[in-house]
Amino acid sequence: MSHPPTGVPASEADICDQLYKDCILYLEAAHPQDLLSASILDSLANINLADLPPCFSTLVNLLGDIIPWHAVARALSTSAPLQICMPVNISSSAIPYVILVARLAVTDDEDGPVKGIFAKVLESSSAARLTTDDLYRALFVDYMSHFWRRDCVRRQLSSKRSPMPWSAMSVEELSAANESTPAAVMPRALCADDLNMDLDVETARWRLGCPLDVPWLGADHDGYPFCLTLSTYTATRLPVGTLHSLYDDAALWTSTMTFGLLEAVTCLRISESILLVPGPQEGEVILSGLGLLRVLLFWQHKILAALGNDEDSLEEARRILHLLQRALAVLHEDEYQKALLAGAGLPKEKQDDIHASVAHTLLFLCTIAVQHFTNIAELHSLCEPIRRSLSRNFSTALMRSLMYKLLDRGWCPKTLTYFPGELIFIIPNLVNLPPFTRNGPEDHLLCDDDSCAIYTITDESTYVPRHVHPSCRCEYQKPSLDDVSRLLSQGLVPAVVFDGTALRVVPAAENPYVAISYVWAEGMGSTTDEGLPTCVVERISKLVWETAPEGDQSPFWMDSLCVPKARDERKRAIRLMAQTYRDADKVLVIDDCIRTLCSFDSCWDENLVRIFTSQWVRRVWTLQEGLLARELWFEFADGVVRASEEFSPEELGISRVLVPLLNFRAHRRRPGTPQEVQLHELISMLQMRTTSKPEDELVAISSLLPSCVKLDILLSDSEDSGSSAAERRMRSFLLQLREIPRGVPFWGATRLTIPGFTWAPRTLTTEVSRSWSVELGVGICTGDGLIAQYLLAKLEEPVSLPPDPSTCGGEGAGIPTDIVKGGGVFVSHQSSRTTYGLVPQKAEYAPCTFDALLFLDGDRTTMGSTSQTIQCIAVALDMDSTISSDLNAVGVSADAPLRCRYVLYCDFTPFTGRPVAGRVLGKLCKTWIRLA
Repeated sequence: MSHPPTGVPASEADICDQLYKDCILYLEAAHPQDLLSASILDSLANINLADLPPCFSTLVNLLGDIIPWHAVARALSTSAPLQICMPVNISSSAIPYVILVARLAVTDDEDGPVKGIFAKVLESSSAARLTTDDLYRALFVDYMSHFWRRDCVRRQLSSKRSPMPWSAMSVEELSAANESTPAAVMPRALCADDLNMDLDVETARWRLGCPLDVPWLGADHDGYPFCLTLSTYTATRLPVGTLHSLYDDAALWTSTMTFGLLEAVTCLRISESILLVPGPQEGEVILSGLGLLRVLLFWQHKILAALGNDEDSLEEARRILHLLQRALAVLHEDEYQKALLAGAGLPKEKQDDIHASVAHTLLFLCTIAVQHFTNIAELHSLCEPIRRSLSRNFSTALMRSLMYKLLDRGWCPKTLTYFPGELIFIIPNLVNLPPFTRNGPEDHLLCDDDSCAIYTITDESTYVPRHVHPSCRCEYQKPSLDDVSRLLSQGLVPAVVFDGTALRVVPAAENPYVAISYVWAEGMGSTTDEGLPTCVVERISKLVWETAPEGDQSPFWMDSLCVPKARDERKRAIRLMAQTYRDADKVLVIDDCIRTLCSFDSCWDENLVRIFTSQWVRRVWTLQEGLLARELWFEFADGVVRASEEFSPEELGISRVLVPLLNFRAHRRRPGTPQEVQLHELISMLQMRTTSKPEDELVAISSLLPSCVKLDILLSDSEDSGSSAAERRMRSFLLQLREIPRGVPFWGATRLTIPGFTWAPRTLTTEVSRSWSVELGVGICTGDGLIAQYLLAKLEEPVSLPPDPSTCGGEGAGIPTDIVKGGGVFVSHQSSRTTYGLVPQKAEYAPCTFDALLFLDGDRTTMGSTSQTIQCIAVALDMDSTISSDLNAVGVSADAPLRCRYVLYCDFTPFTGRPVAGRVLGKLCKTWIRLA
């Protein structure tokens, strides 16, 4: 191995004997003779093997190879002699100690090795006649016995799927190994010229992502035979009897899951010189993430693309997919145990680095392979488990590993919560990008997952606009309040023109004008009455001229200058807001993050990610401003740019998830595409947006809502502010909408508190688009509830949830903690003979009582036939409703619905553990419900 366990050269006649002597020397230094006592053994529990000199872990590993734990377990259970296979190269002087440790291992005393020979030697009547060497030999045996047992546990944790030779899967693979390489894909050596071909690396790093650099631990990769499996890769580098430390094991694991996996999947011979490069620290070596990307692109475009549909190619595809499933199993096991990396004594940060880097490389391999093979019918059954494993395992693990890097780089934790799991592969790109800061890297130290400190206005009464430069003290520019008010009173949109000395008010309809879209928290908020600093007005006027240079004048509209403070005039301006942005010749986005970090020289993908991390896409008000614009322009660091030129429909691959607003704009302008925003599309674009005043949410998107929803009614519904006003406006919206998608109650967002509307969301920004799809039909919203058809099943006994959710779950082995700690109960569905865990959403949990469950139609066929979670609602039946035994006598029409009170939204998850007694769920029946 490249990381030698001792300083003794390999040519020494007896390395094992030297390792033993090194251990004795350490013990003599660590435990002086005059301080020797039995209490030394008590401290072993607090010592990690990795903290001791490598000679200890090397000999412990040797013991693990000679005396496998399963052999000890067999000897303990059968009283059979312990079988020891002694390597030929073990030192004769070490044999007695190996055998002694083995004998101690099968003692009836569970703690025998720790409290064993050393203490007995000290307590014996002949202790006075023992030499110092005898004492330290005894202490050495107890040290070895203790840490060998620990190592057995470590090997047990990675005993099933690990690529290391001792795992069950490796033993099985090695026993059936057939290393003959398929003739159709004989391995070829990869050279540097291959990676200098026309590979679009810059596009790929944003479409696919760029693997992380892998910390390299020094294992030897070059100089060994080509291997088609992970187990043969480790076995050829770690034959039986080889001396290896715990660090060596971690190094070999890392090499196996990078070089070994890459070579086996791609059938390319990849030398160390291709991927290993100097790291950022002096003397450090890393496996280059950019080099990995080049190798993967070469494999994708030059190797995979050459595979056909003949049987040899299909067989090679099956081999690749099986290998990827094997690697996923390795990573899944190691994600929870991290036995090898932790056992080597690596810092937690480095463990996470290695695991995240390996996971990201595997993610690339799987993504490319599944995309290539998924349309081949014969391979679908192999692709599907890989796809499910990726969506289930990778997002959380990778994000957790990357988080500390991004936070260390100064990224805002709130921004990081926005990234959707399906785009986890591009997040590592952020590690190499500076975040947006206003004053310096400390800007985000006070941020958390819920808020960004630099965009939080803590006291609106003290808010003042910012000057272009902090040192500037210029006067404010104000348009004529009378002129603005006069135009508004006539139902006209006012615009302003800056002539270099003053602002002049003009009707917007008289000339093409530019509407400014921005975020108040960035320091340009104001009113007509107060105005803005001259330096800000000059900057905006210059940008407007750059955006629309064709005219002598450059009129523009900006709420800070064109919306008065007075309540009635402000309402007039709000009523004209949609017209203002719809009629503008151009809409110009001014955002600190975008104008600082986006540029013409950056690739459009990077600019798109910068826009995604900006505040402009996080505010509710800016959604209609961006969607209604005839032409949408952005201010970049080096000038203004039109969105349709920077982001063409053909290139907006990741915008569907990152910035759905731009994706919608790009595709809705195609011939035959409807212009109207569907409600479920609007919900998708609203996700993760916020507004400072909750009651403004529906007003800010009123122009995007169905035509049956009137802004005047929303504005007149509440004259005050606050959460109660927001709730009344939501009720007004739902009543005007009238036809409500049936899936709306089936989501775990915060609900209204208004009687008859406790099923409805308090805000649209936390909803999911699927709940607002009309594909499953609609219900009718009335003043006292939602009338719709659902599947209803009555519980034989009501369920009451106590104040403390942890007291209402089951107890004992095999009960999932998310059911126990989440306040869940077990429900038995008799007709399908299935037990379900009914787990309330944590955001909704409260002491309550319910006696029935509601399901969507789509769940009827899945009940009892799927392992997936089913959406359901716990309800309380109206005591005045007559319930027959089979529920056929009630709820047969919309005119006579069964009345239910919404209680909470739950996950309904099949439980496959040991049998558990649950509340009995009655027959499912399609019923008309009035949900209040």
